[in-house]
Amino acid sequence: MKVVISEYSAGFSDYSWILCNELARYVEDLAYLTEQGNGYLPMIDKKVAVSPLFQPFKADQWHRKGSFLWYFDRCGTALKNCRRRNQYIKQNRPDVVFIQATLSAVDCYFLPQLKKYSKVVLIVHDVVVPVQSLSWSRPALKKTYETADLLVVHSKENKRQLHKIFGMDLRKIKVIPHGIRSSYRKLPKADCRKKLGISHTEKVFLFYGSIRSSKGLDILLRAMKGIDGTLIIAGAPFYGESFDKYQALIEKNKLKTIPFIEYTSDAFRDVLFQASDYLILPYKEFYSQSGVFMQAIQYHLPVIATDVSSFRAFIERYGIGYVCRPNDVASLHRTIQKACHSNKDFGMQMEQAVRENCWEVAAKMYAKLLRQLG
Repeated sequence: MKVVISEYSAGFSDYSWILCNELARYVEDLAYLTEQGNGYLPMIDKKVAVSPLFQPFKADQWHRKGSFLWYFDRCGTALKNCRRRNQYIKQNRPDVVFIQATLSAVDCYFLPQLKKYSKVVLIVHDVVVPVQSLSWSRPALKKTYETADLLVVHSKENKRQLHKIFGMDLRKIKVIPHGIRSSYRKLPKADCRKKLGISHTEKVFLFYGSIRSSKGLDILLRAMKGIDGTLIIAGAPFYGESFDKYQALIEKNKLKTIPFIEYTSDAFRDVLFQASDYLILPYKEFYSQSGVFMQAIQYHLPVIATDVSSFRAFIERYGIGYVCRPNDVASLHRTIQKACHSNKDFGMQMEQAVRENCWEVAAKMYAKLLRQLG
């Protein structure tokens, strides 16, 4: 079988390179189309034919977000990339093409053309993209979803959301776990804390990932008032938005924080997760299966999360943390206090969660899906 994985934005490259390597065990002819300068390319199995066809978006560096030039540049780049991908598919005629990380407002007009040459499977990481933008308007997303032969989501809740919000036929939606790596670079917690200047007796909480309003960092900073512990904040404000309002809350509530207001390397992520006692996901709303959440399970780091998307289902099924109400400062505060006073060992539960959601399991499910499509 001939399979192509296409992703013209590096936002999901840390997912794609593992998917490529796992699928290479089942697919003899596998190609990966991605953007130029993708830093994960050296990690991809040599059996995978890598084609860095796509031009990266540069509008975010050159123009003010939302300006005419910004939209013009992004749409122009998307048009070029869609044409390049479609030309590649037309020439190579794969049996199946997996599409992810695409600009729906443009690609909803290009995807129908692909169906002349290949079956189209859309990997839906975000049922509703967590950015208010014409690029991923709901009409454009609906048209994109309707075009695909199959839709892959990472949780049963995401499947329900696709059906409820967009009216997608449940028979068209397949649930495949996001995938968790079974191993990671294990570092002593004491060494990680030493690098960060944190005492070994301190309770340490981690907020990790891009910073945008829907992720509820403002709720967390209010909820942390009076909590005896250190909060690590690691991530960049979305599209260069200011961190000032969060800094004001930190100062107002006299919080002990360690900020890394930038995108971090995978190596530094190892340090941050293994220095912490809990990952906190204070999201106000969510329509995805969080990659950060799955990374926490990989590192055996318990989670405090709000009851949005599939967080409750995962946490309660495996007993790997605590759930509170979304957009509720008092509920989050009580939940953090509860976690602070708990001596629970989450080791066995984490091992079960990894075992049942690891990349090996996800890859077998992708391979089964391919056999059904073939």
